[in-house]
Amino acid sequence: MSTPNFRRLKRIISEFSVQLVAICEPKAPSCDIHMICARLKMDGWMVNREGSVSMFYQAGFQCVQVGESPQHISLRISSQVLLAPVYFSFIHGKCTEQKRALLWSALLVDKPSDDPWLVVGDFNTIISAEEKRGGLPFRIDEGVEMRSFMSRAGVFDAGFSGSCFTWCNNRGGRARIWKRLDRLLCSPPVALMGMNFGVRHLGREPSDHAPLL
Repeated sequence: MSTPNFRRLKRIISEFSVQLVAICEPKAPSCDIHMICARLKMDGWMVNREGSVSMFYQAGFQCVQVGESPQHISLRISSQVLLAPVYFSFIHGKCTEQKRALLWSALLVDKPSDDPWLVVGDFNTIISAEEKRGGLPFRIDEGVEMRSFMSRAGVFDAGFSGSCFTWCNNRGGRARIWKRLDRLLCSPPVALMGMNFGVRHLGREPSDHAPLL
């Protein structure tokens, strides 16, 4: 696996000393997971059965799967750098609202009662007109499903720095569309962890999606 996207991922891991990385829609056979893990210089990996979300980590992390679906994988992650175990759900949402309804239901099943929970990845949907440029005008009802999930799950958007958009269809002229499809959602206990963190949208090229750091 030596695509431009993979080579860039290796550079990001090296430049920012990344110890845990998730790949949404890896576009690689699940049988290659061992090779990918080794080439990323990671020590362990986990992947959902659909193969749509892969997560790689270094030896300082202990990861236990607590749930999964064709659109996500949820893990309980412990480490010496964390004050307490943290629950992560890594997402690759389907392209239709009907199929994403199954994702929201599965995530609510995985939701921890009181522990910190971070939900991150490509949700394939947006919640406001500010999160889209180009194409058909944003409709108010487009944002209902995500807002409804956030309300039911009790999570908030962690915000970001960098470009306002994380995805582009890479078409030219008036056919070009930009959206913020990727984000990090947090439960209130995350704010009580005593750690400073933020989300940074890195440059998108050569992919159609921008990596989140």
